Amino acid sequence: GKSVFPVGDDKLGIRFETFYQGAFFESYFVILALDEEAGKPPSVFRHTLPHFLPLDAVASEFLGKSVATFIEKVSDLLHAFVARREHVRVLQEMHGELVSNVATTLAFDVVQFTGVVPSGDGDTAGAQAEFQIVYDKLDDELPSRAAVNQVPSRKRRAETLTSSGEPAAKRLKGLERVFLESALPDAYAFVVSGSEA
Repeated sequence: GKSVFPVGDDKLGIRFETFYQGAFFESYFVILALDEEAGKPPSVFRHTLPHFLPLDAVASEFLGKSVATFIEKVSDLLHAFVARREHVRVLQEMHGELVSNVATTLAFDVVQFTGVVPSGDGDTAGAQAEFQIVYDKLDDELPSRAAVNQVPSRKRRAETLTSSGEPAAKRLKGLERVFLESALPDAYAFVVSGSEA
């Protein structure tokens, strides 16, 4: 939700409430300075948004045209950030026994982890894979790019060494597509179910 309220005679406050799957998370605020007498467009006076969101760029692109459009763009950025963050949290909650080494940027626009995937060779334990999920735009809830590389099992490492002596990873392109079409926890659940094996 969004609400707008006056702050004194020359400022406008905007409250952004964030939600994920119907649950309320945090509120963020932007205070705009209004200088209508000088004929200037509104400007950001103060805010509580995460520093990695491009508030200055959104303000310079939209505040001179439409405060309503500015509010919608900021709301989109905040909701996408919260969704990406919660996707990682849900992934760890749902698949904690299968997922490890989770690392993210502050904006959750790059997510890396190691997880179990169906091995395809009859091994019921599955195979380890390294995942890298990238969101090119901060207002996206679905990734723009995904890379999934199967890590060779111990018995195959000696057989698959690269010229540098490192085990060669096998790219699993068929699994990558799933991550571009679904939220992170749903995509991983689909992968481990063996539907894409």
